[in-house]
Amino acid sequence: MVVPSLDCYWPPVVAGARAAAAALGVSIQLRGSSYDPDEDRRQMRRLVEAQQVQGLLLAPSLDGDDADEILDWIGHLPVPTILVERQPRWWTPSTRHIEWVRSDHSLGLEIAIYHLRRQGHRRIGLVVAQGSPTSVHLRHAWRTAAADPTLSGVLAIEETVMAHGERDAIDGVLQTCRLAKVTALIVHSDLHAIAITQVCTEMGIAIPGDLAIVSYEDEIAHLADPSITAVRPPKSHVGRLAVELMVSRLLHGARRPPHRVLLAPDLIVRGSSLSFTQRP
Repeated sequence: MVVPSLDCYWPPVVAGARAAAAALGVSIQLRGSSYDPDEDRRQMRRLVEAQQVQGLLLAPSLDGDDADEILDWIGHLPVPTILVERQPRWWTPSTRHIEWVRSDHSLGLEIAIYHLRRQGHRRIGLVVAQGSPTSVHLRHAWRTAAADPTLSGVLAIEETVMAHGERDAIDGVLQTCRLAKVTALIVHSDLHAIAITQVCTEMGIAIPGDLAIVSYEDEIAHLADPSITAVRPPKSHVGRLAVELMVSRLLHGARRPPHRVLLAPDLIVRGSSLSFTQRP
């Protein structure tokens, strides 16, 4: 199992994979690649050439210009592969046998929008983290929702926070909210959501009275003041299912068609998005 990081998003995914492996009587060799495509390949190559593994669970970086080349290379590896929280942008002959399992982030955004509309919000904004694979899905879902005539005027702005705690970017987001009369923000990730919440507190912007916030990730959203409503991707289940799919693949081989699986996120409702009449 080669993942881009051994902290932040990935520990629950790895924990789920290890739990499934223990239950099924298989072992996992874990490697981290630090979001470096070259290191991705080095780690995969070492594992395969040493004949240490019968299958690979991979989360390669696929947002660069060389994504198709990487997938073509993975598709020709001599062991089966399953992408974890990743998927090819499109089908090609070299990717036809590559399987994947990931969180349905597009659905997660829809869930957040639905929740905020139920709370009475009619001007909603989106803030995304630059360079994140999750943000790609959130942006795509946002644009799809914006094309829905029933949401005309509801989805108001789309902004990008460049880095955690970047005050100029946060000030720009809040100024845009004021100008666009936005009353609710969906923010990826928790770190960005907490940073925005802290700036709101400094500026006297009440949460959720003046601005409701829903975070996308739910790693530390509960630590904020007020605690932040968050969409929670099913990370441990993604890891668990990836192992189960790999074992199934090894047992049944080409007789079993490739699986491509989306898992639905949950919404954890907290104080940052509840209307005054519904707050506990």
